[in-house]
Amino acid sequence: MDTDYLSGRMAESRAEIVRGASTPRWAEVVFRHPVWSALVLLAFVFAFQQFVPRLLLSGIGGSVYAREARDLIGEGLAALLVLAIVLALGWWRTVGLAGPLARGTLKLAWFPALMIVVLFMLQAQQSQFEFDAKWLSIAVPNVFLVGFFEEVLTRGLVLLPLLVAWRSRPNGVLMAVMVSSLMFGLAHLINLFNGAELGTTLVQVGYAFGFGVGFAALLLRTNTIWLGIVLHALVDANGIWFGPSSGDGSGTGDEATSIIPLLLVGLPLLVYGLVLLRKRKPSEQPTEERVTA
Repeated sequence: MDTDYLSGRMAESRAEIVRGASTPRWAEVVFRHPVWSALVLLAFVFAFQQFVPRLLLSGIGGSVYAREARDLIGEGLAALLVLAIVLALGWWRTVGLAGPLARGTLKLAWFPALMIVVLFMLQAQQSQFEFDAKWLSIAVPNVFLVGFFEEVLTRGLVLLPLLVAWRSRPNGVLMAVMVSSLMFGLAHLINLFNGAELGTTLVQVGYAFGFGVGFAALLLRTNTIWLGIVLHALVDANGIWFGPSSGDGSGTGDEATSIIPLLLVGLPLLVYGLVLLRKRKPSEQPTEERVTA
């Protein structure tokens, strides 16, 4: 086997899974051309998520409840599509949905959790809490479906082939994380089709890139994608608790206000991810890991 540089930047359990990753013959192109495969996959899944519900539910109405219900169906269909791809490839364990947890897994989540608290506090300063059971019954499952399908798609189906293809490069792991996170950020440009303002959308691209680096680092250091799924969902959920006026997902708003999450959350998560992915000397690498069923 060729020399690789995986263990220096990730948990050994994740490194072993990347080394042993395989795919059915019909899907070998994802390892031969990981960048182009990722771009096609992202375009297909996000287009499916955005436009299929609109075609099926064109007459659902324009209220915030109707839009959120339509989004819920879109996220649910996208989650099923991504799950079907994972199962077809046989990658349930490979993308981190199952497998051993690295030592100190929960401890590594403290900083992203703190950033979510910061987001919640920022939202609380701008909005007044209003309990709306109808809204929450639609919005809560929606954000958790978003967390699932976006994390499994970008930190799983997109990141893994890049890691496999570039594992023999000294900075291949870091390159894979940065490229997959950039793709994830740029995918948010699709919000322009929903009427979002260009400036606000570009800010969202920026902090999505920061989130992507942080959550990818968590996966590589903990060997589980579930932390990223939960944290991602909570990031998206920080506004929905305050009612449809703050969580309708219109994407419009004051650009000076929208840049705050980028500066206070996106950039810190970017730095945190880079710290987790720093090169470690052999003496600094863990010698044993806890295995959970």
